[in-house]
Amino acid sequence: MTEAGERAADQQTAGLWLAAQHEIVRRAAHEVKNALNGVAVNLEVVRGRLARPGAPADSAAAFADTATGQLERVTAYVEALLALARPAREPADVPAVLHSLQPLLEAAAATHDIQLSLTTFEPATQATSADPQVTRLVLVAALLAATERGARAAGCHAALGEAVPGGGASAVVVRVARDGTAPTLDDEVAVAATRSGIHLERAPDALTLTFPAVAG
Repeated sequence: MTEAGERAADQQTAGLWLAAQHEIVRRAAHEVKNALNGVAVNLEVVRGRLARPGAPADSAAAFADTATGQLERVTAYVEALLALARPAREPADVPAVLHSLQPLLEAAAATHDIQLSLTTFEPATQATSADPQVTRLVLVAALLAATERGARAAGCHAALGEAVPGGGASAVVVRVARDGTAPTLDDEVAVAATRSGIHLERAPDALTLTFPAVAG
């Protein structure tokens, strides 16, 4: 690819990633606001109860516990939002990307009343030689497609597996399903994935993304 072609491809990827960011934040906003509201409401109850003369501390304990749980959710959402906004790390660690964005992806699915199940191995175990920005884009795009309105459940399973047919090396294989059917990637995202060496295979029951491993 020529230098001009590479610049054009990078600009296209940046535009697709921005659109994916907007979509995941739009979908997750309701759940994030609910968690923030839960913290505020329960802390206000705690304040009100403890302000009563002679009020026992245990009268507010349940509400304090609920506020703590909601605050933990908010913290997870904020950390995921920061991961979403930061530049992609190179080389991309596929499990780390999924772990870092999991709270927002689950919130985005919950907004459509979809149960999202993410099963993966621990981060820092397998990096891919695929472009890190494209890697992140493809993962998010596949999971957003799997959790579009109308589904009841969606699943994502990541594991070490065989590389792209003919490659011979190990790779990270991510399987994404939606109610037992395969989600569909946007054509531009699919082109970017193929250009970066990410193998796509759409079967009746799932979309399989195979990320080439870093050599050595």
